[in-house]
Amino acid sequence: YPLTLISAQPIVTQSHNNRQSFSLTLEHERTDIYLQQGTYPLEHSALGVLHLFIVPLGPHSTGMQYEVIFN
Repeated sequence: YPLTLISAQPIVTQSHNNRQSFSLTLEHERTDIYLQQGTYPLEHSALGVLHLFIVPLGPHSTGMQYEVIFN
């Protein structure tokens, strides 16, 4: 189930640490089947396998979109 990165956006928070939160919007071309909200292994050629909590945002004109937030 390959996903394509659509955007990466910073999240402004009132955090007391120096980490920058951000969100990724990912997309898959099919809208008739989709991933349920949950933790999935995502394999990246340079980073290896990451376990990410993915939330479906819904269908878009170009496919089903998902969001991943990093805190």
